[in-house]
Amino acid sequence: MVQEEIEADPQLRRQLQLQLTAPGTNATGSLLITDSQVSRSTIALGPLTINNTRSGRAVIALVAALLLALVVLAVYGGTRLIMVDDSPKSSQDYSARHAVRTLDVSEVKRVVPDLTSMPSGWERSGSLEAGKDEETGCSGAQERFSTNNWNDGSTRTVWAEFTVQSCPSAALTAKGFEETRSGVANNNKASEISLPELGDQRAAITHYNADLDETTAVALVRVGTVLVELEYDPVPDDPGWSREFGQLASMVAARAQQVQNA
Repeated sequence: MVQEEIEADPQLRRQLQLQLTAPGTNATGSLLITDSQVSRSTIALGPLTINNTRSGRAVIALVAALLLALVVLAVYGGTRLIMVDDSPKSSQDYSARHAVRTLDVSEVKRVVPDLTSMPSGWERSGSLEAGKDEETGCSGAQERFSTNNWNDGSTRTVWAEFTVQSCPSAALTAKGFEETRSGVANNNKASEISLPELGDQRAAITHYNADLDETTAVALVRVGTVLVELEYDPVPDDPGWSREFGQLASMVAARAQQVQNA
């Protein structure tokens, strides 16, 4: 080891101590060696003179390794400065991760959840329906799921219906969002409820159906050109329903963004 070599050579240790404590000229961020000489008995690197012995050559090797390390660090640092930050938190790829584009019928169908995306216990109710409105140019898809909910010791079926629509522009979809929200808000005993921060526009409303004596919860989320509507009914007496309702809305909103990103 180099340290053992230095400890075993008092003269070498004394020379190194003198050089380390001697005053010199500082140059920030620089290393300067001048007047290098090699003779049979000594090796001179600028102001530092080292005996041309085994231990002296070991010191030279150490200095060379340190110089190489400095060069590597300089190159690595410069590379890091010019590299583009493509981490998930980088703002440079924000637009790529939040693409806004019109979806065709086949893509809209992919936004609608499948059984693997639904929580445990949910089943399909009917088949997936999809098509395109030639007048507006909007593509749409709809599917319904059901699950059994225990209420006061008896089983009650709860439904979740997903309606997805993508229009030729985000502005047209935003108009559809406002019209749908206004229509739901005009229902009997309509009341705004909270919803996680989703998409570009969001709203959640409960309303009462007197004929069926049931309360329905509706979530509306616009993600770019995609409008997602979740109708969840009847609202169970179990207070945990709102958590599941929010999870379903978040899940389909994420799918809407993923398909636009593709």
